[in-house]
Amino acid sequence: MAKLSAQGCTFTLTDTGSTAQEVLGLISFSGLDGQATDKDRTTMASTAREFAQGLRDGGNFSLELFRDPTDPGQSAALALKAAATNSTAVLTLASGDVCTFSCYVKSLTLGAQVNQDHTGTLNLKVISKPVWS
Repeated sequence: MAKLSAQGCTFTLTDTGSTAQEVLGLISFSGLDGQATDKDRTTMASTAREFAQGLRDGGNFSLELFRDPTDPGQSAALALKAAATNSTAVLTLASGDVCTFSCYVKSLTLGAQVNQDHTGTLNLKVISKPVWS
């Protein structure tokens, strides 16, 4: 089984001026967890519940990062949230695989612990089908 290194992954968001801004300080990411809804197809003649697959929800995508108020990518995320503007996100894996999707910024948190750098989580709502290339 092939193992893919996380070292070298990058993430960009298109800012309110339509410029792709790399979000720096990435520690980890997770998501693209969208699911299809269930359509109930049960009728009076059914002997058990019947379902069909409905529309897929894009899910969420979260990035844990070191917070840096001077990072243009993190600043772009905050501006997108404030403007309630959709963005194009591009996740590039170290393998060269690229995932592109539309999203909006739900939040960018700030955290701190004793003897540690400030961290945060960038939470996105995926609003389109992710496209891998």
